[in-house]
Amino acid sequence: MTKAATHHSNDNERDSFSAIGLAALLIVNRLKNENQLLETRDHHEEDRERQTGRGDADEKNRADQKKYVDKRLLELAAFERKASGIVKRR
Repeated sequence: MTKAATHHSNDNERDSFSAIGLAALLIVNRLKNENQLLETRDHHEEDRERQTGRGDADEKNRADQKKYVDKRLLELAAFERKASGIVKRR
């Protein structure tokens, strides 16, 4: 009876769970790597969204600046017309 109990016991088999342990380690490592890849992809997508949002804001700022410059140019042209008219009167 002792022989049968020892024969089925894993206490005497030193490396009986090494294959299972290795498989578990490989699975855990693969899951960690996939998680890191997903996090990296998410960060890249967030950066891309921020850059897209920033690009839209930059376009709006450029459009606003262009309108301001155009307005100021018209005001300066009007001022020059007035100034040249005042000079001609003298």
